[in-house]
Amino acid sequence: MNGIRQQRNKKYALGQEFAPDVNPAWAEEFVLELRLKGAAGDDIGAALAEVNSHCAESGDTAEEVFGPARAYAASLNLPVNPDQESRSFVSDTLPTMGQLLGMMLMIWSAPGVGAGEPASVSAGMLLIFLFIGLIIVAVNWKAAAVMGFVARHRTASIVIFVVVLASLLLPAFVLQEPAVELLAPMLLIIGAGVLAAATVLEFLRSSRNRYTDDVLAAPLEEQQKISRRRRAVRRADYLRIFMMPAFAVAMTAALAITAAIS
Repeated sequence: MNGIRQQRNKKYALGQEFAPDVNPAWAEEFVLELRLKGAAGDDIGAALAEVNSHCAESGDTAEEVFGPARAYAASLNLPVNPDQESRSFVSDTLPTMGQLLGMMLMIWSAPGVGAGEPASVSAGMLLIFLFIGLIIVAVNWKAAAVMGFVARHRTASIVIFVVVLASLLLPAFVLQEPAVELLAPMLLIIGAGVLAAATVLEFLRSSRNRYTDDVLAAPLEEQQKISRRRRAVRRADYLRIFMMPAFAVAMTAALAITAAIS
């Protein structure tokens, strides 16, 4: 029972921190809706503080006074954060596509490198790369809609993820005939180069962009707390950037070693 309560408290930690007198679920949905609309963190914090102040003084619930969180968030018409508006679909998508391509080339080369043979790439593997690439493009194109759906329909999102994953793996089992044969070391070098270049590009892009600094901030909140929150967001973003290269290196090494000793 305590474990369930701790998980619930962690889930609604944001609402409890910024609006302790507001229903945590209402506060979380309110923040989510404003984030999806591109509102700035300090504007969201100010709006949430106003709701909390009214509930604390009147004793009424947010639902009673302001109505559903989603509808009230839409009625505020807060301005879109300029840092969000300046984001480019192309610059957001290309580095991730480059990382994906580099990772796939490295993984495809691994068995050939380990066995000292040419690297065989099947039609199924090429289709998997194409499908994943299309998913990345679609998600970046409609990022707000995708994030909103995942946040509101978590069970359905899990089901869709499992179905998509199964659909991605199916071509690898059905279409196993080699479509292309290349020199494995050359493929590995090209893949590593593409992955490294895309990772550096994504790191530089993330370092220059200010949207990751746009964290939720309450009115008159200490700058030290805001800075700590920004550093946490930055660390999470850097973890995202380097996750694919780390996975690529680990998988390539494992497949090459397996092929060498088999």
